[in-house]
Amino acid sequence: MRPIYVSLILAFIVTAFSHNGHAHPSLLPQPTNISSTPRLLYFHPHHFEFCNDGKESTILKEAFERYTSRIMENSYPGEGFLTSNLNSATFHDHLSHHGFSKQDAIRSVSVFVVSSDQSLGLQTSETYTLRINAPTTIIHATDVYGALRAMESLAQLSFRVKIDKDDDCFLEEDNVDVNQLHTFKFVDKENYKRKRRPIDRLVLVNETSIWDTPRFRHRGLLIDTARHFLPVSIIKSQIDAMEMSKLNVLHWHIVDDQSFPYQSEQLPELSGAGAFSSDTIYSAEDIDEIVHYARARGVRVIPEFDMPGHAASWGKSHPELLTRCGASISGGGTGSGTIFSRNNFKKLYKATTDFWFEKVGNGAAIAVGPIDPTKESTFSLIWQLLREVSTRFPDVFIHLGGDEVNFDCWSENEEITAWMQEHQDLGNDVRALLPYFIKKVIGLAEAAGKEAMVWQEALDFSSRFSRSVNGDGCFGGGGDGKSSIPRGADLQLPASTVVHVWKWASYLTSVNNILNAMQQQQQKQQDLAGRHLTTHSRRLQLNSNSLSSDASLTNHSNGGKDDDYWLAELAKVTKTHRAVLSAPWYLNLAPAGDEHTWERYWNIEPLDFKASIEQKERVLGGQACVWGELVDETNALQKTWPLAAAVAERLWSDDSVRDIDAARERMEEFRCKLLRRGVPAAPIGPGYCL
Repeated sequence: MRPIYVSLILAFIVTAFSHNGHAHPSLLPQPTNISSTPRLLYFHPHHFEFCNDGKESTILKEAFERYTSRIMENSYPGEGFLTSNLNSATFHDHLSHHGFSKQDAIRSVSVFVVSSDQSLGLQTSETYTLRINAPTTIIHATDVYGALRAMESLAQLSFRVKIDKDDDCFLEEDNVDVNQLHTFKFVDKENYKRKRRPIDRLVLVNETSIWDTPRFRHRGLLIDTARHFLPVSIIKSQIDAMEMSKLNVLHWHIVDDQSFPYQSEQLPELSGAGAFSSDTIYSAEDIDEIVHYARARGVRVIPEFDMPGHAASWGKSHPELLTRCGASISGGGTGSGTIFSRNNFKKLYKATTDFWFEKVGNGAAIAVGPIDPTKESTFSLIWQLLREVSTRFPDVFIHLGGDEVNFDCWSENEEITAWMQEHQDLGNDVRALLPYFIKKVIGLAEAAGKEAMVWQEALDFSSRFSRSVNGDGCFGGGGDGKSSIPRGADLQLPASTVVHVWKWASYLTSVNNILNAMQQQQQKQQDLAGRHLTTHSRRLQLNSNSLSSDASLTNHSNGGKDDDYWLAELAKVTKTHRAVLSAPWYLNLAPAGDEHTWERYWNIEPLDFKASIEQKERVLGGQACVWGELVDETNALQKTWPLAAAVAERLWSDDSVRDIDAARERMEEFRCKLLRRGVPAAPIGPGYCL
């Protein structure tokens, strides 16, 4: 029989392809502009390649190998798109005994990148055009990372169709080279000799044109390797899934109270004493491997060294860094404040508190708090660390923390209160020490060539104690009428600082309720306020001075909705600084009612606050967060995916993308694609994957 052209066969097939209303696989995130035709093309199983027609690039070379494999060997199963109108058996019957012509075969993907600049940052262009056609599919991009996004879109739109051996389906060929086969098998040696090559599957794709660009420049995922150590392989899998969903920033919360797994070459004692064990550290080689792996996939790595709070692990090797609070655990402690039993403390706060106590013998321990900001030796050590970190992580940004500081501990320390008396330019409120500390550390980071990111408290307290003229002729003021700052203090954060908005109203309501309970307990037991509560997955740290005034902000209209709070915070922050949003996207809390579902994450609108266009342009984007209190290597990927894909689409796609039913179909299919690539993503509802 004379071979029938593939276009005639595939024109018949296309009427049979439908999955949840789609004639082809979906794409997540939804691109800015996409147009597909019913015409089906197939990737030539023996002669297919990516070609670089632009600037030379090692990143592209690696990506060509990666995406050739993903398209030819790991494409989405096309059987999922067969309907009852043409079941699998009928489909194979119509394909059997027919040859395929060459006119609809994609033999190459031509990639043209304009710029030779392979640096990765906020300035990077991820815009691309993708024209899927035969015999050549064309990708255009300004930067190499735009080309990576285009290749991912091409891979997601491709799907494979299995052909039974008995169908004897073959391709008409002029030249045969068995070494160029991917996964396609010979089932008939006679056909091979006649240069008509049998196949057991085809990878198809619709003729499609795409122009795509991200809505936000910063689209991130936070991982926490301090509460639980995550092996390098798990971090790489996170990056693989980020590449799929077009996220471009890995925020690496690498150290915290519980452990210090970063192995410093200059200060090896930090991880030597502060890591969980010698096996749970990230060596210089590990970090280089992760950074290179991420960069090859268009993902920036921003490390976070949270300070002055969340630094108990630093004190394992450098106890002089931390502040001794005015309390001790019974058994011989010499703290100047209340002495209480360890068991009573744990029972009261429902927490394991050993990190925050410095043992002094005979079962006694002294409560310790944040880094002491009044010692010059503190900044000397931080400078050593930041100078090294700046060479290890190439991204221009470093996250310096600044959240959840125990101000009570500072106020209870006699050396700090004496220092405050000697430095009247800071006024009489220890809360001014936070912006004082953060501003000095930002200066060190800048000296090391970095720009700073900080949690929102750093700016909140900087603004609260900034130099605005009061009626008494002083500058500043605590915002509560209780303190003022003389003219000498300038605590405003540099304009280049990026502020990370993370609090939400129900968080502050919880804090307020706990603070009230603590005050009642204090009256009975004269216990300390401001102690750490670590088991709450939102990382609560109790401190009446730092949070009670903020907690009062939950008295908004409509019951203090979460969105009201962080939208108001964004409106405030963007008056002076650039911002990144995480408040509505704490994935580690899911599932928890209606507030932590993928639908909720997907429906968030980051710019839904009243402000000028200029202010809204200062919102760089957002991040999904996966905090590690209850997350380790056994469930990190399932906790993250596919929930993070909902955030990824909201940050990439146009704000007009609001069809939740269509999004559900994309999410379900995307989860199946994650599984095919080896990422154990959790289901979002009933269903199955082929």
